[in-house]
Amino acid sequence: MKKRPFEKITITEIAENCGAGRSTFYHYFHDKYDLANCMYKRQLENRGEDLLKGNAPRVLLVCLNYIMDHSSYYLNLVSYEGQNSFFELVQELSLQWWSDLLESARKKDPETAEELSYSISFFSTGAAAMLRKWIRGGFKTPGETLARYLLRSVPFNLYTAMQDSEIEKYKFI
Repeated sequence: MKKRPFEKITITEIAENCGAGRSTFYHYFHDKYDLANCMYKRQLENRGEDLLKGNAPRVLLVCLNYIMDHSSYYLNLVSYEGQNSFFELVQELSLQWWSDLLESARKKDPETAEELSYSISFFSTGAAAMLRKWIRGGFKTPGETLARYLLRSVPFNLYTAMQDSEIEKYKFI
């Protein structure tokens, strides 16, 4: 992607660079965007142990710094919108993180479970959109500032549910 935009790279080129055929590629991935998302997830997993030890601001800042360190790659990635886009991946990861985090709160008070689900979806979509805007805008806002903006945007009911669930390492506001 340093030589050409991501959208111009073909599956055949990717497969040949890996010494495989197109059918092998499609056995593992839906398309090249699925591959790119898999690579991002793997980077997160490789850092996962370290990230889980940290608090939410640190986790977010590590992710933002990683994206900035690989800016040309992510600028190419966010140019694509649609199935398996980076936007969809970030939204999905955020939804999963919040849902896992607040599972006990949702079980404890089933009446608020639906409201928490809506808030999780709302925040995850908004956070993914802000990340996309930040990347497309050329990273003009410092990563620490964006992390602070995102964390201060957490809906009050999500923040309260986190406080009530006594998840100490995630108290961040």
